[in-house]
Amino acid sequence: MQKTTRQPGVWLVYILIIALIIVNLYPVFNLTVNSFREHRIIIGNPILFNGLTTKNYPTAQMHADLIRGILNSILISCSTIVILVFLALLLSYAQTIIVNRVTKAVSSLITIGYFIPPTAIVLNSYLIIRNIGLIGTRIGLIIMYVAIYIPISFMLLSGFIKMIPASIKESATIDGAGHYRICFSIIAPLSSNMIVTLVILLFLWTYREYLWPIIFLSKPAQRPVAVALSMFTTDRQFDFGALSAAVVITIIPIMSLFIVLKEKIMAGVAAGAIKG
Repeated sequence: MQKTTRQPGVWLVYILIIALIIVNLYPVFNLTVNSFREHRIIIGNPILFNGLTTKNYPTAQMHADLIRGILNSILISCSTIVILVFLALLLSYAQTIIVNRVTKAVSSLITIGYFIPPTAIVLNSYLIIRNIGLIGTRIGLIIMYVAIYIPISFMLLSGFIKMIPASIKESATIDGAGHYRICFSIIAPLSSNMIVTLVILLFLWTYREYLWPIIFLSKPAQRPVAVALSMFTTDRQFDFGALSAAVVITIIPIMSLFIVLKEKIMAGVAAGAIKG
């Protein structure tokens, strides 16, 4: 058997990959370790991993009520995702079935919304939500999230659904299936990988959002986790140990969701690339 010698370029690629892994994982590792260190020790020795303690986690929970913040964020994010996926799926399906000037105009208007910076509509959005009596409520915030993220949700799903063979829809119609049944019983399962990818993206965007909750929610009991984290800022200094513990706690839901749905996410990304 002949031994295959690796070219220098291959080793260079391996070295770059290892370097990228280290660059990406070290901050997470450092954050986790610092969550078990006292503030004064972190300041004195930011790189060394000595003086470990577990008291930062109770301190973080007591100071910012993180568990309530996480539950609030999950409630708001999940409600937003359900509404967005439902609307985006209906709009995307309708666009592929009904092709005329009206649907094209509606699609164009929805797509244009993607290019409008959310910060440019803060004042008008606040006035609208206040006028309909939903300021200071989670419902008002959810409505804003739906309005902000419906363009990107529609663009992602419609691009995928357009690639589903028309023969599948025609066969279902011949068998007597209505539009709603075709949309939710046939199109939705075929688009499951892309829907899961969209769910992950929407959860990330809404879960860690800070600007809109701080504007629309005034009661401490309604604070999502991003606002709860800001409570670590004091007039004197940051408590880096407790802050690190708080960040570790808040990323647990995101990491858990990613681990559970990792295969679906990769399949959705790959499918989107192939379809595109």
